[in-house]
Amino acid sequence: MALVLLIVPLGLFLYFSVKRGNGLTLMEKMMNAMAGAMLTGMVVGFYFGGIFHGTFTHSLTASVASGAIAGAVIGLPYKGLPVVEGLVSGSMAGMMGAMTAEMLPISFVSSAVVILVLATVAAFLWMSQRTIDGDAVIRKETSHAYSSTWLVFTLVYVGFSFFLMAAEPPFNVETPAEPHQQNHMHTP
Repeated sequence: MALVLLIVPLGLFLYFSVKRGNGLTLMEKMMNAMAGAMLTGMVVGFYFGGIFHGTFTHSLTASVASGAIAGAVIGLPYKGLPVVEGLVSGSMAGMMGAMTAEMLPISFVSSAVVILVLATVAAFLWMSQRTIDGDAVIRKETSHAYSSTWLVFTLVYVGFSFFLMAAEPPFNVETPAEPHQQNHMHTP
């Protein structure tokens, strides 16, 4: 569920980057690719770190590969250096996420995935708005009404994502039984 919530913001970001990405400089394109790839790589790293908790090799391999692919896809609309920036940033963030998730208890990993997904959703929607505004400046258009609508959409989507993830956490976290109940034996 956690990774599915990223599909809509990622799709909007890619759509607006292709359609209206001409208003951004190369540095802005590279920063968008790096920021998006690092956030996505961290989410993927923590997510696979939670799935394969206890087997670091599996979580590291899945996280680095998925982070690199996601980063390349995020940089793809900008072509050239942003693709390389996204690929390297995504793989590095995936590695850091997997390493951090391996060191934390699974309950912390579950909470971190929720926080990182919400931050990533908000960042992708903000970067989409920034791309639209950059293109509007080039075309000498005003986008204030569109900005307000986009802000409301962002807040509603982040709130919706939070309630979905609060209702169904990413990982099933079992609470340990009371110590006196574990050692209690019934004798006939």
